[in-house]
Amino acid sequence: MNPGRGTSQPSHPQLSEQDTELIALISLCFSNCDIGGRLHNSEEELKQRVSRLLGKLDLKERIELIFYAHTDPKLRKQVLALAAQGKSAT
Repeated sequence: MNPGRGTSQPSHPQLSEQDTELIALISLCFSNCDIGGRLHNSEEELKQRVSRLLGKLDLKERIELIFYAHTDPKLRKQVLALAAQGKSAT
């Protein structure tokens, strides 16, 4: 895993607003059930979305996605904004 490291421009594909919201919710430790409820997806639909997102970013596991969210400046900003709004799972 090496998204954008060492380059001036990120190497990841363009992420939609829905993608960044999903990444932020995952990185705040919400369960699939909780995220599905917030995004109006069934758990199965959510699992498919997460799998597609992992593929889009060339990642294999959710933990890599969480690391990515905390190291990419744009995603980190969104994660922190959601947490500040009291939307964290903890």
